[in-house]
Amino acid sequence: MYVDRVSNEGERFERESKRSLGKKCLTLAEENIVYCSNNDSSSASYLSDLDPWSTFPWQDDLWNDDDLPIEQLVHYQDLELTKEEMEGILTERIIATCSSLLVPCPGTTKYVLGKLVLQNKNLIDISLLQYHHYLQYLDLSHNRLTNLTPLGGVQHLKSLDVSYNQLTTVLRFQAPWYLTYVNYSHNCVQVIDDLTNFWALVHLDMSHNQITRISGLQNLKYLLYLDISHNCIKRFENLSYLPIKNLILSYNYISEFEEGLGIGMKTMKDLTFINFNNNLLSSLALFQVRNLL
Repeated sequence: MYVDRVSNEGERFERESKRSLGKKCLTLAEENIVYCSNNDSSSASYLSDLDPWSTFPWQDDLWNDDDLPIEQLVHYQDLELTKEEMEGILTERIIATCSSLLVPCPGTTKYVLGKLVLQNKNLIDISLLQYHHYLQYLDLSHNRLTNLTPLGGVQHLKSLDVSYNQLTTVLRFQAPWYLTYVNYSHNCVQVIDDLTNFWALVHLDMSHNQITRISGLQNLKYLLYLDISHNCIKRFENLSYLPIKNLILSYNYISEFEEGLGIGMKTMKDLTFINFNNNLLSSLALFQVRNLL
């Protein structure tokens, strides 16, 4: 859907995010390890040292449309669902009732509805989404999805929430151009696929899965936030030189970590927060290599 409308909405995508890192600390307790660094520089200045993409404005309220409401003629709760819809098949009328937020349509002077919230709709088939190319924010949490292939057609997608589904593979679809935020928590993933094609990822939540090994993330050079807590990981590895600032690894089975020249935590110069709560580490050597103690 295109909307011809003059608006200041485009300014939402030009705002620079400035994150204050605050005071730093290191907390060590029985089965509880949390670290914050003493680097006083802001993440905004850090990002600018990488390249222009790194200053992409990720803000929690970027997709908040409370002040920009779209008047819906029909609401989802007013629909009398067909048998097909009750069985989990996504239809155009469900999409229409759950869409909101006017955003600029790339390459034109028009606006489109770029936010779609399909949370808790009992969905198993989202094939129609492949035709909604200009969606930028998509919430598919709390459904029964096992396949995300149709999202390969949503090339302008920037934020994706597929938490609380039945997914066993990670982002197994054609990578959007600028997918920045992904919540993949509470699924059934055992192995993280190679995410090299999803180069723009800044925030990735893979918590509450069944992951046994850290892999597939080595080429995400803009990744700042990684949560892989509540999994089955036994070894800290394959995160060397990543620009991660916030790393959450709590509630795993980590008892080992990779060692050697030019690998491991000592190469992660930008870490400001680490949570190793409830793992199986028998010493603090992992943190000593970074002079955190």
